[in-house]
Amino acid sequence: MKYYLYCLLIALWIWPNISNAQVDPYSTAQNLIQNNRYEEAILLLDEALKKDEKNPEIYFTKANCFINLGKFKEAVEELEKSVSIDESFTKSYEMLGDLYTQFRNAEKAVQNYQMAFDTDDNPDNKLKYKMDIINILNIVKQQQDVYPHIEEAKKIAADNFDLQFLEAEYFNYIGDHKKAQTILDKLIPSVPEVPGNEKYFYEIGYAYHHLEQFEKADEYFAKIKEGEYKPKLFTFTADYYFNLAETYYHVFDFHESEKHLTTLLKIDPSYTKAFDLQAKLTAVKAEKAEMIKVLQHAIETVEKDGNSAPPEKIYELALLYYQNGDFEFAVEQCNKILAKNPAEYSVIFLKGACENQLKQSGDAAATLERAVKNPRLPAEIKAKYFFLLGSIYKTAGELDLAEKSFRNATKGLFKAASILEMDLVFKEQQKKG
Repeated sequence: MKYYLYCLLIALWIWPNISNAQVDPYSTAQNLIQNNRYEEAILLLDEALKKDEKNPEIYFTKANCFINLGKFKEAVEELEKSVSIDESFTKSYEMLGDLYTQFRNAEKAVQNYQMAFDTDDNPDNKLKYKMDIINILNIVKQQQDVYPHIEEAKKIAADNFDLQFLEAEYFNYIGDHKKAQTILDKLIPSVPEVPGNEKYFYEIGYAYHHLEQFEKADEYFAKIKEGEYKPKLFTFTADYYFNLAETYYHVFDFHESEKHLTTLLKIDPSYTKAFDLQAKLTAVKAEKAEMIKVLQHAIETVEKDGNSAPPEKIYELALLYYQNGDFEFAVEQCNKILAKNPAEYSVIFLKGACENQLKQSGDAAATLERAVKNPRLPAEIKAKYFFLLGSIYKTAGELDLAEKSFRNATKGLFKAASILEMDLVFKEQQKKG
């Protein structure tokens, strides 16, 4: 009996040690992972790495544990180790791409998706990696960089619906609306009119609108009944273009004002409010020489009698000079007024506009920057100043300052045009890299 108990005790002591010697920590970790015991699994994976430190699969599995624990930085570190050991370990590249996409780190995301693309022979997977690259570049608004990836993806699946749609989006973005329309005409008729498909109708409507086929565009816009694209439809209306035309008129950009007014009247030829503005723009373009001569004579007559000419008459003359393209003469008249009243904001604005036309961006910006700091300046006037400042900086190629100024101008009448200008500035920033 004693012998039996002795053998049993020996067996109980030896068996666990034999079992432990035979247990594979990686396999045990896999079992723990299946039961969501990630922290315990990581400890066992560390044991597995002591035995096989050059195994990329173990680092990949450990990274998955960290992801499930919400420790994404640690996950990235493990994945980076796995690909440093095996440069063809595709699934780590893909997961790194996914993580960097979550971090909005487009450069790293694209780099890793591209490595996944280069190391994977499966055509379906390769297409997915290219689509992932295109999507992250669109998310972070680096659309100017997507086209080479579209071209590579087309070699794999040229007829893929999503890929063709992304290509059309790209052409709309760079302003080649005809190419976008040609692609979308083949795709969109098959798209059902159900919630969630608004982006397809928006994109083809966008192309037709900018091709000035407004009725066709409106047919597609009418299919958008709800969702994030519904508020965007305002930018295709006559009201929107009237707002732009008015804004540019108020900042003395008459050419831009007329451009938007022309578009408005193509959309709605009977838009009543447009006619007063159209008359003002026609008057701006009229020959000014005789009017300038008459007004100059009136001012000189007053001054000969030893009186000061009314500042409003001098301002009127300065404005006529501006409209006639005689910007230096306009500045002279503005300076006459400002010598007596340095805080006359309408004159300061006109002088800044003149200096901008004369390509004297430094003087123009300084003139307006000083004035805009005045705490007594009404909000609407301040927005107008900031809008012109944005235009000055944009013309001078100082795009960061232009963006900041237009952002400060997004109030009242100037809001819609400022948002439009910020978009144009952003595209210029992209071109410059």
